[in-house]
Amino acid sequence: KILAIEDSRDIAHLLELHLPDLGCEVDVVRDSCVGLERAFGTPYDLIILNLMVPGMEGLDICRRLRRHALATAFCWRGTAALNANT
Repeated sequence: KILAIEDSRDIAHLLELHLPDLGCEVDVVRDSCVGLERAFGTPYDLIILNLMVPGMEGLDICRRLRRHALATAFCWRGTAALNANT
């Protein structure tokens, strides 16, 4: 079971569309606080986390999840963050 915390509508749609094709059950939320609440309330095997999601900073979410050993967290930067740094 996968939780994706992603505010980009297009990326969230792609995750919802393609992860089930790989046999994965996926929940997508668009706000970091809602995602953190969901992660604490539901056991997930993997959490896909956009570092630039609204609400709480993505790295803070990652630290909290690892501190409680709730799931393996995979972090990435969104397109907007990459463009801002170039």
